Amino acid sequence: MRAIIIILLFLFSLCDNEANSQNSFINGRNNIKVGVSYYPPLQNSNNYLNWRAELNHGFTRFLEAGAYLGYSKFYAYPPGGGGGSAPTPFYGITANFHLLPLIVKQRDFRFDFYLSGKFGGNYYFTPDKDWTPARGHRTEYGLGLGLSFYVFKKLGFFTEYTIGHFSYFDNLSFSATDYYDSGIQTNFRFGLTYKYSRMSHLKQE
Repeated sequence: MRAIIIILLFLFSLCDNEANSQNSFINGRNNIKVGVSYYPPLQNSNNYLNWRAELNHGFTRFLEAGAYLGYSKFYAYPPGGGGGSAPTPFYGITANFHLLPLIVKQRDFRFDFYLSGKFGGNYYFTPDKDWTPARGHRTEYGLGLGLSFYVFKKLGFFTEYTIGHFSYFDNLSFSATDYYDSGIQTNFRFGLTYKYSRMSHLKQE
């Protein structure tokens, strides 16, 4: 692992020394992603799909950042027993550090390979505070790897694997043997990606 980090830092320094003003296929690019994943459910309850739309903009040769909005449902338990699903919107910010511009000098490229970080949350619309979990905001965050492949000039597929906190419980006030643990989880997301740019160097193909 240490050797990989040293190699990446060396390549980064070479690229920066070559031409700081040079644009990569990330700089100035806009990117829209629409994807889906499963979030950790309560044990013995339904596992709902989590839908998300994300918009990113390339600010440097390697870095893009943006925001996301999503929607899902989670299972909730009322005080008297029973239960049902509650609507849950998602929101947050994201940043991706792209690795391929370190070694690829093309004006455009069919692949993206990047380190991804996300920080945001969801709002759990249970009827009131007596339900489990209680109505309100939960924080989520994650770090991971992403890969995109553009089958067409601007349209393709992406997948991301992230490690972080994705449960809708911040703290468990009941038995962890009955409910999903609120610690570190993994999340696998895939979907469609679309890139576009008004930069002239991306139009010259």
